[in-house]
Order: sequence, then C-alpha cells, then structure tokens
Amino acid sequence: MNMLMWILVSFYFFLPGGIANMAPVLTRKLTFLDWMKKPIDGGRMWRGKPLLGANKTWKGVVMGAVFGMIVGIIQFFLQNSVGWMQLFPYTLGEAMLIGFLLGLGALVGDFVESFFKRRTSRKPGAPWFPFDQLDLVIGGMVFVSIYLVPPWQVWVSLLVCMPIVHFLFNVLGFGLGLQKEWW
Repeated sequence: MNMLMWILVSFYFFLPGGIANMAPVLTRKLTFLDWMKKPIDGGRMWRGKPLLGANKTWKGVVMGAVFGMIVGIIQFFLQNSVGWMQLFPYTLGEAMLIGFLLGLGALVGDFVESFFKRRTSRKPGAPWFPFDQLDLVIGGMVFVSIYLVPPWQVWVSLLVCMPIVHFLFNVLGFGLGLQKEWW
C-alpha cells in the first residue's frame, strides 16, 4: 500500500474518534441534554487552578462516545462498499467497540491535554500547538489498542496529517458559527 492509501485508510479507521471529538460542539445547542452539562472535574482545583475546566462536561464525553459508536455502526454497514479502506472486516460488535474506544479515547486525550493546559495557565480555547491537534489521536489510538493494535503506518499517518486536518475543521467550524475560535 502506498503512503496516500495509508493516509486514507488511517483517517477512515480513525473517523469515529474524529467525529467524537466534534460531538461536544455539534451537541452544544441540544438543550434537552443539558442535565449532563456538568463539569467532569466537579469544579475541583489543583494547586489553585481548575483540574480540567468547566468546558469538559459529562454531556460532551457521553455524546462523544455515542457518536463514536454510531460512526462505527455506519462503518460496519458500509464495509462491503468501502472494504478497500478498512484495516480488517468488522462484526457489528467489533465496530461498536472500536467506535466507542476511539471516541472515548479521543475525548480522554483531550482531558489529559486540558489538565496540562491548565497547569501552564493557558485559557480554555487558547491555541496550544501541536497538543490541541494530537491529543485526540493519541488518546483514541491508545484506547483502541486495548482491543487491537493498528499498524505503525496508521499511527504515523494520523500523527503527521491530523494537525492539518484539525486546523481545517476548526476554520470550517468557525465559519459555520459552531465554535468561537478559528484555530
């Protein structure tokens, strides 16, 4: 497989994690879910700074995991048409598990990055290159590795290309009015 194919296969594989990372922004206006809009850290502080911050909510993590599973299910039903883009054929259960792990892992990666961002006194939403772009990849790939270890080409493709794709999606989200910052 050539490098361009590895990039396409890698992004297709990671799609549940990428969509899960967008879930908090996409579900922000769904007010019927606001009962889950509570900070994961419960407002706790560590060394005088928020543990994660008020923007990391249960609503975001739950919806991210759900979106990851939904994308995994869609990939299961598409596998006969896009089999050339899949690393291996999924059962429905595997597709759900992989989607869940990639989705949850992407958000947990974001939580870890937020913890360190707060330690360095960066404000929520402030840019922190390259960590803002790689946290979801590292988190998602570590979590999915609990079930399967993707080939090294997937890791490299995502780590090299995700900062560019992440930036482009942020600009698009800003242009559509879905997020407050263009970065």
